[in-house]
Amino acid sequence: MNQPSSEGAAAETQSGALFLMAMLALGTVAPTVFWGLPVIVGQIAQQWGFGAAELGIAVLGEVFGMAAGTLLMATVLARRPLRITLAATIALTAAANFATPFAHSLALFIAVRAVAGIGAGALSGIAMSCLSYTKAAERNIGWLVLLQVLWSMALLGYVLPVVGATAQATGTYVCIGVLALVFLPAIALFKRAEAFVSAEADNSARVDVRGVMLLLGCIFALYFGVGVLWTFLEQIGMRAGLSEARVATTLVYANLASLAACVVMPRLGHGNGLRRWAIINIGACVASAAALTLPQTPDRFAIAAIVFIVAWTGAATLIFATMPRVDTVGRYATLSPGVLSLGFGIGSAAGGELIELLDARAAVGLACVFCCVSLLCYVSLGRAREAEQDALARASQS
Repeated sequence: MNQPSSEGAAAETQSGALFLMAMLALGTVAPTVFWGLPVIVGQIAQQWGFGAAELGIAVLGEVFGMAAGTLLMATVLARRPLRITLAATIALTAAANFATPFAHSLALFIAVRAVAGIGAGALSGIAMSCLSYTKAAERNIGWLVLLQVLWSMALLGYVLPVVGATAQATGTYVCIGVLALVFLPAIALFKRAEAFVSAEADNSARVDVRGVMLLLGCIFALYFGVGVLWTFLEQIGMRAGLSEARVATTLVYANLASLAACVVMPRLGHGNGLRRWAIINIGACVASAAALTLPQTPDRFAIAAIVFIVAWTGAATLIFATMPRVDTVGRYATLSPGVLSLGFGIGSAAGGELIELLDARAAVGLACVFCCVSLLCYVSLGRAREAEQDALARASQS
């Protein structure tokens, strides 16, 4: 899809409030399984009796499916008409979720959930790419992260427990399939032949592939750390001697503060402030993760956990908003949700293994290392861009 500032069908399509609201809703709802994973895993175990190891394989299969779905959007489907792609991925997502209650064997369950992950990843990629190339990308992606946090809180706190109590995991997957079908009318928001990347744009615009790889590495490393800390934050706190009630209260305050970050960071990171505030937020993730490796008191844990969650939310908003600066064509923004989920899934698995084999401090230390890698990738991205601009300036003067 062409950048909205350019002339063409995509610019006209993306100018309306209806389009913006539809893409925000799609980007929020498409990864519903991802946001509701802690409750959904419990529902699966209760209804079908899968063990922890089997559930871990199934979740990893769905996460890899999401990554594959975003990769398909960035490569094979990049030049296909978006109307056809959107309709096909909605149908695929709905069908896989409707079929899940009939997949009673582990192998069949993993296969069906991998297909569902492909559909969810493709839908998330469509939404992320469309939002990344609107005129106020920082603001719109900030709204997306805000809505995702709210949707996750609603899923975990009310929606999934109510649906699970009524119809167990079967009801959950049927509801997710129905939610996918709700977006079928969004097909009409795209012009008949409109694609993510037109042949003209692909030939004329230059993509900073090195910058894209650094940015995707930054996302993967950050969410690897998030996968360790967010998944096991309660266990980390309780193993440090804190009560379950104190840890839960800390997480509530952290979520509320992260909502404020979703609103404030796009304003602070607008224009030239984007790189500076992204580095500050990723650096705060590193510092707070390092603080969680120290012997914990209730106050130290609360401060470190809140800072990490708020900084992670702010960093994600600004990192996603950086993508249009390195990929003006619009092809690679679709990869962001898949790389995110892949980093989170692998980080969760690695964190669980380390907690069982060693201790919680070792898992937090690994998260801190990956947050450092994320910071290094983002800083390297900025230095590479500055070096490129200096080279171009010298070339123009000679």
